[in-house]
Parts: sequence; C-alpha cells; structure tokens
Amino acid sequence: MIKPALRTLTIAAALTGPICFSLQAQQPDLKREIEREVAGFQQAYHVPGLSVAVVQANHIVLCEGFGLSNPGKKIPFDQHTVGRLASATKFFTCLGMLVAQQKGLIDLNAPLGSYIDGVPTDWRAIPLWQLLNLTSGIPGTEKTPFDTLPVPQQRLVSEHQLFDMLRVLPLDYPPGSKWSYRQTGYMTAAMIVEDKTGKSWPQFLEENILAPNGMTGTAHNDIAIYSEDQAPANYVYNDSGQFVNAPFFFPVVLATGGGYNTTAADMAQLFLAINGGKTLSPGILRDQVFNRERMFLLGDSDFYSIASEIKKFGPYLTLGHTGGPDLASIRYCPDKEIGVAILADRNTTGIAALLTSRILKRMLLDSPFSKQLKPIAFAIRQQAAHTSYEQLLQLYVKAKEGNAYSFDNEEDDLNNAGYEFLNQHNYPAALHIFQLIVHEHPTSANAFDSLGEAFLKAGDKKNALENYKKSLALNPANDNAKKIIQQLQ
Repeated sequence: MIKPALRTLTIAAALTGPICFSLQAQQPDLKREIEREVAGFQQAYHVPGLSVAVVQANHIVLCEGFGLSNPGKKIPFDQHTVGRLASATKFFTCLGMLVAQQKGLIDLNAPLGSYIDGVPTDWRAIPLWQLLNLTSGIPGTEKTPFDTLPVPQQRLVSEHQLFDMLRVLPLDYPPGSKWSYRQTGYMTAAMIVEDKTGKSWPQFLEENILAPNGMTGTAHNDIAIYSEDQAPANYVYNDSGQFVNAPFFFPVVLATGGGYNTTAADMAQLFLAINGGKTLSPGILRDQVFNRERMFLLGDSDFYSIASEIKKFGPYLTLGHTGGPDLASIRYCPDKEIGVAILADRNTTGIAALLTSRILKRMLLDSPFSKQLKPIAFAIRQQAAHTSYEQLLQLYVKAKEGNAYSFDNEEDDLNNAGYEFLNQHNYPAALHIFQLIVHEHPTSANAFDSLGEAFLKAGDKKNALENYKKSLALNPANDNAKKIIQQLQ
C-alpha cells in the first residue's frame, strides 16, 4: 500500500465561514423554512447535534449547525464541526473515479484484465464500472482472512495484498447478473488508480478533490489528527441511559468505501465547485453515472451506479450516498445544480436521509414542508413519553385515517423509536410503543421479541417470557428467543 501521510486538520472559519453566511441572505425564506424543519426533527429524534449544507447553483442556501457536538462540554455543533461520513464517503469515490476517467488514467468501460495481469479468466472481461456499481461478482472481505485480522494488522494491509486474498476465490455470481453491497470493488478500482499515479487513494483525493476546493476539514479518520474537541462523534446510549461516544474503525485500505469525515462548510464548497465546473467537466455526472447500462435497479425507482445510490424526485435523477446508516447523507441533482449534505452525531435514527429527502422535495418539486407527509414515528416519538398506551393507539388510528403521516417502513421506524426510549430507561414509553407495534403487526416475530426485551429490562419476567414465546412460535429460528426462554424458565 502506498502510505498516505498523517494529516493535521485545519478547521478554520476564516476560509469558509464568510461564504456560508453572505450567500444565505439571498434566499432568507427558504433558509428559515429549512432551519425550522431541521430543528423540529432534531428534537423529535433526540439527536445531540447535526449540520446541514444546502447549495443551489452558485448560492449557499444554508450552511450551519444545530445542537451540540459534545453534550458534556456544551460545545456547539456548527458548520465547521467534523462529522463522520461512513459509507457516504462513496460520494468522494464517485467524484475521484470520474476525475481519473477525465484525466485519462482509467477507462470505466475497459476490462479488468487490461489493468491487472494474471486475474482469473472469468474476471478479465469485467468492466471497471461493474466494480463501482457492485455487480462485478468479486467476493467481499468476509471470505478472506482480512476480516479476522486485528485492527493493527488491518492497518498494514495494502490494496495489492487484499486483492491477492480475493483473486484466489471464485466469483460470487456472473458479472452483471446481481448486485451485492461490499467494499472490494471500490478497493480494486482504487488500486488501479494508485498503480497509474504512484499515489495512495487518499493522496489522489487530496490533490484532485479536497485541496483544490479548500476542504480543509475533510480527511480519512485513520489519517487525520484531531484535537480532543474536534474529533467526530457517534453517540449511543450506555447501560445507564446516558450518551457516550462510540468510535468505530474503517481501514484506509478500504477508504473508497468509508471512513472519511467532513464538515458542512467543506460540502458547501464542494457543491459550489461541482456547479461551477471546477471539479468535473460539465455533463460528466450525467454521462457516466446516469448511464442506463450502469444503473442497476434496486427497487421501484432506486438504482445503484458508479459508487452512487440513484434516487428519483419527480422527473429529476439525483446521486449520492448515505452512511452510518444514519450519520450522514449526501445527495446532488445535476439538472438543477442542487446539493444537500446532512452530518449527524447520532446513528440509528434515520434523520440524515429523511431530512435530505424532505429538503430535496421542497426544492426540486416545490413541495412545502407543511404538505409533505411526516413519518408516523415522528408523532409517536413526540407523544410516547407523555401519554398512555390507549392514547398512543388512538393517535395512531387517527393518523392512519388522515393524510398527514406516512406509514412507509412504519414497523422498523417505530421499533427504532421504541429502542430510543428503552435505551433511555424510559420503560413505560418503550413498552407503549412496542405494544402498539404488536397490536398492528400480530404476525411479526421481531415485534414480540422487542416487546419481550422491554418487559425484561423493566423487570417484568412473566410478560417477557410470554412475549419471547410468541416470537419463537412465529419464528422457530429465533435463537435469541430460545436462549432467553431457557434463562427465564
């Protein structure tokens, strides 16, 4: 592996701060609308802090933070606060690969065998774009010794060493026939770029994406050197129901798949650069990423292309990626030159992708926030701590009869809300939510499992046992229920 140098982050308000505020004044009403929407969801979803960057053409509509980056020290989360991107890192990977294509370093249509000698016969014809839209069939790291290595040893593994672990394995499926989320395709493409340039992938990104656009707060977490108060956070509840930071590791050898951190101010700069044609030639995102051959259909209107989740908003295609899964969301619409980035310091809430979607509906489809359906979990989260189960059920029933709330993915969203209160040790609120879920989903093994867990943590072993038995009856393969039933009987 070509070793990237450690980098001390300079997060200076002097560089990007004035831009963030002077341009916001040009769209004050929209700015205030977004601020109110973000603040409302932040409070309902109990997220300590987050930041938002919204850019349209050559204007920064909004670039600011909300809440706290360090609740203990009461440090504000502002536009220069570093947030973890996790898999949203792939937005940088997409841009980096397109820069490499633009510079003639790679050809995304060229076969893998033209870049790497001695690859297995059925690997040779795989075009580079299939490495990046996750349809190549190349196995993931879980089938190699890499995943079993301790962290210090993973830090020493190079791209070529990891590729050598992969190349002895058969393809998981014929190239182009399926889609499977894994990091090894991106890594292989980065290895090719490194071989062409003699520079590590982080160095390539630094020289071609980050430094030219003044992104001084952006770097891979395993390379950056942060002061104690600058380090990005990932807050979870501990056993006492208090927020604690839970750092996680992502190796540099897989830096194309995750591990980068950034700020709202840096993302605003990047969106401006893309819109101004500074980073990429005009049209390359449409030509390369929205190429129909490369867009693998994942759902009714969702696709995956060059390191990008493709989503439609009305007639408009957007590209980007989520990460964490809920720490970050980046989304960009080339047709309207609109970019949105959300960075949060708490995972498993869904807030980053949710806010990104709502902001884009407001800007692309002229859909006022007041007319957009809120998730039913939004209302339940707001009321669960203050109402009885009967009142919560009544709220749910009335909401279902009305047209103000969305019930898409409702069971999972409510389950997350239930665990929110369970982790806070607010057992009555958690029990009310889980009871609501089993009432509405009486055939869900997971719902009864969650309710059993809530009763157990609340000290009610009798009801815990009853609900774990119901879960096991619905799903005989539920090993967790089997284990706890044995303990309780």
